[in-house]
Formats: sequence, structure tokens, C-alpha cells
Amino acid sequence: MRFRARRVRRYLLVTLVVVAGLLVAADIVALQVYEARSATGLARSTAAQKASVDLGGSPFLPSYVRERLDEVQVEALGMTRGGLRVDRLTLRMRDVTFERGPAWALVRSLYSTRMLVTGREVVGRFDVVERDLSDYLRSRVPAVREVRITQSGVEVSFEGAEGQGQPPVRYLPRVVTDDEEGRPRLTLQLLGATEVPRERTADARAIEGVIQLPRFPAGLQGTAELGNGVFIVEFAGAEASLWVGAGRGDDEEG
Repeated sequence: MRFRARRVRRYLLVTLVVVAGLLVAADIVALQVYEARSATGLARSTAAQKASVDLGGSPFLPSYVRERLDEVQVEALGMTRGGLRVDRLTLRMRDVTFERGPAWALVRSLYSTRMLVTGREVVGRFDVVERDLSDYLRSRVPAVREVRITQSGVEVSFEGAEGQGQPPVRYLPRVVTDDEEGRPRLTLQLLGATEVPRERTADARAIEGVIQLPRFPAGLQGTAELGNGVFIVEFAGAEASLWVGAGRGDDEEG
């Protein structure tokens, strides 16, 4: 009887170990699948060269069941939005909530309805380098000859004999809020408008409204900082919601 009892206990112990191992393996696989599919969806929707998503590590399935993740971190490299290439985007959100149904749909198909995600303590930044800004402005305003990003501003020179010898027109990147929902957007603010040659006034003004990056989600505030050859936009907010996936949400704006 004692031998049989020991065998039963040993069998139960082995079974528990196997089941625990399978649960851990399933959790790791589920985490990897969701992170990989989320990264692929992010790369496709933003035309990024590379993207990664960190959903907070294991254990993942308990957080998935309760529809709440402690922290999510996102990085996208070489993404293009509205024609302007963003060299690097990083985003971190804490206490992230979502719905399991749309999340599972995204795993099965990148073209399913978008999922609304809400996060708190949101912080992020994106970098725009001189080469990419120059290519973008020259494609939008053909008169642009050269673009330089310095610590004192974005300097733009124009083509044309009448403009030769004239100093470049200077801009400062600004994050402004000008819509009813209070969602900020990025723009270039013209400095010293009275110093712009008259024949270049229209082109200089056109650059102020040419950037068409999607507006930040409501609830975020941003600031822009200049460096040599790059400007950085940092944004943060107590809470923000955004759509995830390549499809479109039922309640999403155009």
C-alpha cells in the first residue's frame, strides 16, 4: 500500500510539473505571437522599416484575460506618416486596457477592425533628421533648394537667381493645438517674415502648413527641441487612447 501511495504521489507530482510547464510554455508562446503580430501591424500601418512591441513580459495570459496590461512599450524605425519620414518613434504606456475580442481578431488577421487601446502615464518621442525633412519639403515646395536643421532653427534656402545671396528663411518646429478636440499637431513656424524676399513670401508661407503628420491623440501635449541635424518632438499625457491595427475602427474618425 505504501509503495502504491508513493507511486500515486509521484505520478501526481510529475503531472503537476508537466501541466505547469505546458502553461508556462503556452504563456510564452502567446506573448511572442501577440508581440510579433502587433509589431507587424504597426510596421504596416506606419510604413516603418522595423517595429517592435513589448507587452510587459510573462505572465501574459492572466493580463490578457483581465484585459489590462501593466506596461506597453513600442518602437518604430524609419516610419512614414503623411509623406514625412520619422527616423525613430518610441512610446510607453502604463495600465493599458483593451478588449479581448478585437485583440484576438488582430492576431488572426492584420486587416480586422482596429482595436481601441487606452493607456495612462503616456510618454513618447519621435526624431526627424535633416535629410528626411529636406526630401519632404523639396517634394512639397519645388522652390526649396536646401534645408538645414541647427540648434537655432530650421533654415530653408530657395532656388532662383533672385534669391541668390539672400540669407535662408528660418523656422522653429512647434507643437500647436488648433482643433476643437484639443489634439496637438506639428508645424513649422516662420520667423522674421518681414525679412523674407517678396518673391519668396508665398513659398515661405506654404512651408508653415505643409506638414501633414496625423494629430496626436487627445490628452497628449508635446514640445519640440532642436539639435544639429535633427529635431525631436516629445509628448506626454496622463491618459490617451489610440487605434491599433491596419483596419478601421467602427467609431474612428476618417
